Amino acid sequence: MVKKMIRFSFCLIMMGPCLVHAQQKKWKPWILPEAGKLIASSAFSTDYRLNAGLEKNGLMFGLGGAVDQYRFQSYPVYLQGRKAFEFRKVNGFVFSSMGYNVKSGNATMNNWNGWWFPSTTVVTYRGGAYAELGLGHLVKIRKKQRLQLSVSWVMKAVQESYPSSIWNPADQISQQITNQVRYTMHRTALRLGWKF
Repeated sequence: MVKKMIRFSFCLIMMGPCLVHAQQKKWKPWILPEAGKLIASSAFSTDYRLNAGLEKNGLMFGLGGAVDQYRFQSYPVYLQGRKAFEFRKVNGFVFSSMGYNVKSGNATMNNWNGWWFPSTTVVTYRGGAYAELGLGHLVKIRKKQRLQLSVSWVMKAVQESYPSSIWNPADQISQQITNQVRYTMHRTALRLGWKF
């Protein structure tokens, strides 16, 4: 499903200039800082992103990086494509991002093993895939499309590993195993950006 959505978004992005209402003839650089609110189930969180790239005739390609604070703070890096269009005098755009969610490091968790013996567990984190698909609205300020409001579906993956012991009644020996939990988090993002 994720692959189909990403392919669809890139098809939209690669459509010809018939959808675009733009005046420029040459590639020019752009920078777009964004702040977003991430919504999933009952949790609200934020992300802050910085995108940069080249633009021509409403077609924008670039790279981006973010600080994503939903559940596990991580640092996605991604490729992004955007396509501007005009529909009934409304300036909009569609966009898609694909990349890697960087998450690493260890955390120490306190827990109780039995009734009387406190213990700690070291949890190790690794990153995973990052993808996004969305659409937005361009607001003109002083005849330039500067303010960008968008809504998107965002996915990030994180893997968590931690050791634990199990009791084997056959040989009466406690064995150490490593548990691995993979989180694939789907969120809706509402973002506000300013294009330079």
